Amino acid sequence: MIGKINQRMDESKMTTKELINGMNHKLKFLSYLILQLFVSFKRKYGEEKIVLLISHNSDSLSRFNQIMIIKDRKITIKT
Repeated sequence: MIGKINQRMDESKMTTKELINGMNHKLKFLSYLILQLFVSFKRKYGEEKIVLLISHNSDSLSRFNQIMIIKDRKITIKT
C-alpha cells in the first residue's frame, strides 16, 4: 500500500489531503484521526523518531490498519 500511495503521489503530484478525499467517508474519518494522532506524537517526540506506516488488507478496504512506531516501541491501531 505504501508503495502504491507513493507511486500515485509521485505520478500525479497528489497531496495527502487529495488522497484522503478519494477514500470513502469511514476511511476518511479514520485516516484523519490517525493523522492527528501522528502529528501530536510528532510534536511530543520529534520528527526523526516517528514513522507512520499505513497498510490495508487488499481484499477489503474496511480492514484498515495503521502502525505507528515511536522510538523502539510499536503501537498498532486496528480498525
